[in-house]
Amino acid sequence: MSRAAVFDFLDACRDDRRLLQAFSGRNLPELLHHARIRGWRFDESELAGVAGEMEVGRIIEVLGEPIDAHSSLWPKMWGRTHLEYVVNELWCALTIDQRQRIMFPRIHQLIFAKPKPGMSEAEFQHYWVHVHSPNFASKIPQIRRYLVDTRVPLAGERGEPLFSGIAEIWLENEEQQLASLQTPEFLEGARRDEPNWAAFWGTVVLDTNTDVLLPGPTLTAYPTWIKLVVLLKRREDLALPEFRQRMLKVQAPKAQQLTGLQRYLQCHVKDSFYDVGEPPFDGVAMYWFNTLADLEHAMTTEVWSELREVEATFVETKYRHHLALKEHWIIGPS
Repeated sequence: MSRAAVFDFLDACRDDRRLLQAFSGRNLPELLHHARIRGWRFDESELAGVAGEMEVGRIIEVLGEPIDAHSSLWPKMWGRTHLEYVVNELWCALTIDQRQRIMFPRIHQLIFAKPKPGMSEAEFQHYWVHVHSPNFASKIPQIRRYLVDTRVPLAGERGEPLFSGIAEIWLENEEQQLASLQTPEFLEGARRDEPNWAAFWGTVVLDTNTDVLLPGPTLTAYPTWIKLVVLLKRREDLALPEFRQRMLKVQAPKAQQLTGLQRYLQCHVKDSFYDVGEPPFDGVAMYWFNTLADLEHAMTTEVWSELREVEATFVETKYRHHLALKEHWIIGPS
């Protein structure tokens, strides 16, 4: 199975209207079956993922609208099959640059970490930002952007935090990612340094595709705002494509109503992570506020309560975690 097969299939339907008509008359299981017979081997998740990414790009970048029930894109579905809508309204409307970004998405890697035994959170964060990152991790040539997020305590928090920080790394593609893991800068530098500061056995790594749903102000090298990161795991009875669709079409509209929200994005764990098992989380939502006080106020509002209720319809609430963070750009943001 592969996303590349989805792109080839959509190209074929665009170029051959009889083919489009033939497949438009089939339900989803039939479409997948007959596509495989013709050599296009993709699954429901891959097809839904590509369609969802095109919808997000169209609504935000082209129409300049929030993702909610009132988008002017949705009436474009009326009077046609879903495949006709995907091919004619989404795929055919992409610019070359937009198509390249969908076909070859950058990897947004999230690394959640905590201190090694005997090291305080403050010592851990200082070492990560001022020693490990500039001296080791940032030397890996394939890394395009590198951001370290350090945890900030929230009012009312109790107990030991699940994580004390996050590294966010952007790479061009999987080939570049594999090459980075074979460099001396990683093997003899960053990896060898990990035991000096991190409880590496408790580290969680997620490779994600990211949807920027509220771009917000221009990113700067020395940000002062506060970011809230929420980790989500889908319900056991919910298929992965449905989880992603609910994040984009149910959670996103409510999230963008939060008081004081400046920037908002969603990170969806890449399909490749499910080839070898079940990752601990399926998605990550990120929210930016100007100050910690603004964030804490937003978390007391009715909209926040409603957002949590919405999430509870498609996530396992016992695996829902959040942490407030301060950003430290090591490479980037430009």
